[in-house]
Amino acid sequence: MKNIKYLLSISFCTISLLNQVYAAEDVTTPVAGETAWISNGEKLGKWWVKNPLKVESLPDTWLYHVDLSYAYSKQGGNLDAESHKAKLNFILRKQLFTSETTYDLNKRDTTVNLTETNILTHDYYFRQGFRYALLDNLEAAVGYAQEKNTTKYLDKRETYYGGLRYSAFTQPTFRWNIALFYNDSDMSFMNSAIQKIKKYSDFPDVADYSSDGVNLFSYLDWDITDTINFSNTASYVQYLKDTEFYLWNLESELSFKLSKHFSFTTSYTVNYEKNLFITNLDNYLTSRKEKGLSSGDIETTDTILAAGIKFSF
Repeated sequence: MKNIKYLLSISFCTISLLNQVYAAEDVTTPVAGETAWISNGEKLGKWWVKNPLKVESLPDTWLYHVDLSYAYSKQGGNLDAESHKAKLNFILRKQLFTSETTYDLNKRDTTVNLTETNILTHDYYFRQGFRYALLDNLEAAVGYAQEKNTTKYLDKRETYYGGLRYSAFTQPTFRWNIALFYNDSDMSFMNSAIQKIKKYSDFPDVADYSSDGVNLFSYLDWDITDTINFSNTASYVQYLKDTEFYLWNLESELSFKLSKHFSFTTSYTVNYEKNLFITNLDNYLTSRKEKGLSSGDIETTDTILAAGIKFSF
């Protein structure tokens, strides 16, 4: 984290300076009849996916938008499995400043009836980001993210980032934003999850790992019709300390609006990661196979297909 204090100091000093410059300009136009200090900005359309300077009649009040989604699945028979997946996205905006808070929670409870083995996983992803509009198609951004991912044997990853977000397209029914960030990450791994398996008890500990990196991010939002929406989020991270380590994530969602605030959703997520732990574990399993010992395989790609509901307000 050696570069983080410097990165954040420069970013927030820049934002403060630009705020003073823009404060002298008439960049907002109050909405007629607007009296509350906070509003969902319903009359402004989908303002939360647009650069503030692209929003017509931007009010001087705080704007907010909330998306809350939930998906559930259950399986019975030789394998009893129950899965809960929830996501919260909360956006606040004050003139040219935007705050975005994201929290994903994925809880799975699996029982293999033949062996009477129970596996309980509790994964999460949290991100707090801040953006400031520099131009009508460009925003400065800084933020922090933390996650736990059992399928990648990732106990915790903390990431600080900063960079620029560019609005490539801003049409009435189609929006596409891309961003480029510099980030700094610290990772710790679930060594005990492997070592507690009897035949893998000699698996050597993988030390905590830190690296800076470059993150290319894309977000697409398309209103196919008045009631059907397609969105896609793509992220690629290239670590710089060891360039063989990288990750990418792709999530697509199709939502069908059933009422003003309620939608039915289907989503498909693909997550690929190559890190120090996965590489060491793969080498360890390969070594066992070469010695003629029983061994499984470690996958680098995970996929999730889900269906659920979403509330927006």
